[in-house]
Amino acid sequence: MGYRYLWIDSLCIIQDSKEDWQKEVSKMGEVYKNCVFMISAEFCHDHTESFFSLAAEKDYVVQGCHSPARGFCGSIYTYHTTNKDAERLARGVLQTRAWALQEDILSPRTMKWTQEQLVWECRTTTLSEEIPGLDALDAHGFMGHENLKAICLSKDILQNRKQRLEAVDTGWYHDPLVLWYRVVQIFCQRHISFSADVFPAISGIAKEVARHTGFEYRAGIWAQDFHNGLMWTTDGSQQKSKDYVGPTWTWASACNRGLKLPGALIASFSRQEDIINPTAEIIDIDIKYAGRDEFSAVTSGTLQIKGRHVALGNLAIGSIILSDSGKLEKFNDPPWVVTSLLKSRKGQVAYLWLDFMPLVKEHVLSNLSNEGAILFDIGTIGYRKRPEIGEKKISDMNNDELQASIIFYPAKNFALVLRPTGGNVDEYERIGIARVSGDLREGWESRLVTIV
Repeated sequence: MGYRYLWIDSLCIIQDSKEDWQKEVSKMGEVYKNCVFMISAEFCHDHTESFFSLAAEKDYVVQGCHSPARGFCGSIYTYHTTNKDAERLARGVLQTRAWALQEDILSPRTMKWTQEQLVWECRTTTLSEEIPGLDALDAHGFMGHENLKAICLSKDILQNRKQRLEAVDTGWYHDPLVLWYRVVQIFCQRHISFSADVFPAISGIAKEVARHTGFEYRAGIWAQDFHNGLMWTTDGSQQKSKDYVGPTWTWASACNRGLKLPGALIASFSRQEDIINPTAEIIDIDIKYAGRDEFSAVTSGTLQIKGRHVALGNLAIGSIILSDSGKLEKFNDPPWVVTSLLKSRKGQVAYLWLDFMPLVKEHVLSNLSNEGAILFDIGTIGYRKRPEIGEKKISDMNNDELQASIIFYPAKNFALVLRPTGGNVDEYERIGIARVSGDLREGWESRLVTIV
């Protein structure tokens, strides 16, 4: 193709040198971001496999083609495709690896060699042999894959794209924080061999978000969006990693193929400013890093936060419902998208989602009460206030028309589930999140706690 250099990480980084790896890993984001294009072997498990040996067998039908205008004659090889083919394309081996996500997003152009066909992605368009003219601006997502490369666009271009799509109510897809939360959600569904690599493996994308927003990065959460960043949970199916990844309040501590971030997504998707109403005050965030900057691996971290709390043991047993593996009665949704459960039960009630469901689930609530667990009020989230879209475009509405068309959804109150560490006084670890009815929060006392 006429280019002189080919960069391959297994050759360009000394594989058995921790010092060289730490030095080079911080540069990898720049390497990928500034390349001409990346060749991606989507279905190869390792370097011993060939692009060609894994190609899917196809029954081609040869059809002649002719262009009178250009005097062209030739043949087209066609084959029957189904939705299953598209799903298989989106589930390549590389799509299961956490490190590969950053490489894919940061590269300005990616040539994806799949079992089915070649796919070309850049920061504005997705093309393939099957669909050679799909514009990602007008058709969001391709075969189940969003074009997240947009995060690497310049501030002006990203803002222009966002404004262009506001009229059809999809401009929020190009909000830097929305892109970030989506990246984290995808990232945490993938496999990573060493849990300590979580922050380095996503650092390049975090730097792009910082460039767009100017926000301060704190162990996977943005300081200016911190309450929102705490609104994560898991499906409750995995066990806690034996290795230290980060403090318990960050999603990275539970990054193990089961993370959910719908609370953060709901808040950031809206154009309204008052979706999340913090009820706790962040006093201090102290992080220690293994590397040279705040995007490297974390060795320790503490969060000082002031707000209202209640001891779990002070709540009536009937007021607490423990969700099992992300399921709530017959529902399979996290708490913020369940609209009727609180209304369906009389009186005060709190639903608890534990970050790591114990292997032995009997007497979990009584054990937590005996251990001194507390609920710590952090904020209230309302559903997205979305104008009705009729014949008149949102962009053409004046402020009075816009306000008149807004839909209001009931607010939902959230609290962290904290457990004493057994160390310093008022020192806790996060073990889950709870959705709490408004009347249950009456009489909660204010205090300052440290979460590690």
